[in-house]
Amino acid sequence: LALQREGSAKSGLRFGGIWTAIIIVQVAVTVALIPLAVGGALLSNRFERRAKALHAEKYLAATFNLEPEIPLRDASEGTAFVARSKATYKAIEERLLAEAEVEAVAFADRLPGMDQVKHRIDVDALTPSSSAIRAVTSASVSADFHRAFGVSVLTGRGFQPGDELKHAVIVNQSFVRHALEGRNAIGQRIRFPNGREGTVNPDDWYEIVGTTQDLASHATEESRVEASAVYLPMTAGETRSVRMAVRVRGNPDLVAPRLRRIASEVDPTLRVRLASLSRLNDGEAQANWMLASIVLSVSLMTLLLSATGIHALMAFAVARRTREIGIRTALGAPRRRIAVEIFSRAFLQLALGVLSGTGLSMLWGRMTSTIAVNVGLLLSAIGIMLAAGLVACAAPLRRALRVDPSEALRREG
Repeated sequence: LALQREGSAKSGLRFGGIWTAIIIVQVAVTVALIPLAVGGALLSNRFERRAKALHAEKYLAATFNLEPEIPLRDASEGTAFVARSKATYKAIEERLLAEAEVEAVAFADRLPGMDQVKHRIDVDALTPSSSAIRAVTSASVSADFHRAFGVSVLTGRGFQPGDELKHAVIVNQSFVRHALEGRNAIGQRIRFPNGREGTVNPDDWYEIVGTTQDLASHATEESRVEASAVYLPMTAGETRSVRMAVRVRGNPDLVAPRLRRIASEVDPTLRVRLASLSRLNDGEAQANWMLASIVLSVSLMTLLLSATGIHALMAFAVARRTREIGIRTALGAPRRRIAVEIFSRAFLQLALGVLSGTGLSMLWGRMTSTIAVNVGLLLSAIGIMLAAGLVACAAPLRRALRVDPSEALRREG
């Protein structure tokens, strides 16, 4: 009989150990996945919010790609191709502006409403220990970019021909507030210590020549880093792939055939992809939503399994300690103390799982630069998991505290 009880105890320990590991993993996965799922859904909605803020329905977005007719063999041929590209896009712009429905034309490497590339910056006037934001979005834009999107220059000036050679940049109001801590921006120097898409020397300093209002889409951003922006001057044709925004008075879809015809007449080899600016991110938004739905489904399933596992393990622990609970209750031990001792293991499992999940989530946030955005989601996920674990413990806890001492003694024989 003693050997039988000993074997049962060892089996119970193995059972409890396995369940402990499983529950910790499940809790960690749930805590890590819920912010990811909800963040993906919010990201999908963010494209729509940006489009509404920008009045994107007024804009036609075009992506041009111009390839050389033959492989470029030397620098002189490359220079000739760049000159040809600039002339091509200049001709398209002039012909579009001659159209009655077209109000403005602007070029950029990334258009508003899209997720902008983030870069770390150094500010010459600030020490490295400053708490100012050192990561901002950046975009290369044409001189008419801000006017095309209804944004005014507040101080300094807009871009002028030759600013690319002068290393001039323009920043927005959010940049002044958060990266410069409210200092006067004009004349300040910044640089990109990690470079920028291979086109910027990390040692080059850029002088701020103007400040602008924030784009309307910045008002919808949840992160001040994303709202802080640096604009570099560009001339369409310096790269093979160019994006253009056309502000129209009517329906952008009606202007699209004319733009395509103009591009074909200017250069038949030019490849064009057109879409309304409001639908520019439809594919990415749908992909984000689908991924978020899958991750959320997995999270909810894992949450259910975790709660079930905690309930089963606590019921198992109570069943094995029924005699002990009855005796201690009969001797006058406080029920609160008994409950804490019995379920401290469950709390430990939840705590280990939450800590592991928090670590995973923070690691993911560090890799994707979304830590600040997801702190609220992470805390919500922790709260959900703790609540689910406590609810799962409720029934075994009630059963443990209602054990009758005489019944417990008879059950153990």
